[in-house]
Amino acid sequence: MKLFKRTRLSLALFCVALSVFLLFPNETARDWEQIKTDGTLYVAVSPNDIDCCTQNDTLTCFHQELAKAFAEAEGVAVSFVTEEDMDESLKKLRRGRCDIIAQSIAVTAEKKENMLFSEPVLFNKQVVVVRKEHCPNDVTELARKTVYACNGSPAVIRLENLSEDIGDSIFIVESDLGEEELIEKVRSEEIDYFVCDSRTANLYADSLLSCETVVGFSQSESWAFRKKSPHLKELFDHFMHTFKTTHEYQDLYNKYYK
Repeated sequence: MKLFKRTRLSLALFCVALSVFLLFPNETARDWEQIKTDGTLYVAVSPNDIDCCTQNDTLTCFHQELAKAFAEAEGVAVSFVTEEDMDESLKKLRRGRCDIIAQSIAVTAEKKENMLFSEPVLFNKQVVVVRKEHCPNDVTELARKTVYACNGSPAVIRLENLSEDIGDSIFIVESDLGEEELIEKVRSEEIDYFVCDSRTANLYADSLLSCETVVGFSQSESWAFRKKSPHLKELFDHFMHTFKTTHEYQDLYNKYYK
């Protein structure tokens, strides 16, 4: 009987270990000490970030240049890894194929379960993109309107919260199309309302469109780190605290966001 109980306990422990392995395959403990020894910091960026400085991609290049400044300050090389899908970026982060996800990531409680986040790198806000003749005077005018957002966008949660706040329905459509395509659909009168972050809206909007109506409060955006890389995260936070006080940072920010 005792042998049976021990066997059953061993089997249960094996199942737990197997579950952890399947949920977090090849998760690495690589932290700043290993990165310093290796001499290279691997940074995941969206595909548009590579060579974006030569393309003047004002929306994304900021992160690439900031990563270069951080690596230079800490005396290591930087190598960029391209990945557009956040779930795939997270897999690469866990497996040590990148050390940082350097994108504008809106921090949520759900995401905190899987990643460490830096102190805010940027702040942003969600706005309504609409043709000027339909521009709402207030966000309450979105009640009983059909409003589009990109699939998985923070705008979806903001709109759901707004619907509760105003006590009326907002018909939210999550689209697999990108921001630029949906803004074009507003311009061409295929849809009336689209909500996205203000930097994206101002990048693609023109004189026919308004993107002045703010949905909710300003939201912080951070970089992501492995749960097992607390020293790297602390080092970056310290770097940002100092770097933000320099003229170099102000010039970098003004170059892309002013």
